[in-house]
Amino acid sequence: MAILKIGQRQIPVRRGQSLLEAAEQAEIPVEYQCRNGFCGACRQKLKSGSVKYPNPPLAYCEDDEVLLCCAYLDEDGKATVSLSESESTAKQPE
Repeated sequence: MAILKIGQRQIPVRRGQSLLEAAEQAEIPVEYQCRNGFCGACRQKLKSGSVKYPNPPLAYCEDDEVLLCCAYLDEDGKATVSLSESESTAKQPE
């Protein structure tokens, strides 16, 4: 199974599931708006691993950034994402 690591949590990612969908399923709060790669609201730092985009996003991303709403894990099936400060300090569900 593919794994997305956010902070200290390792989140399973199903085939065909975006990184945003995986984070939501794990109840990790992530800011987003469009879910299509247009706005860039879900932009986060990609610390390791690689992702792919079925369609190139329109929002600008640096090489070490990822748009969670439209990114999928690459063939290696692993990635580590660093959430922005506002999201990483959000209250996590118990």
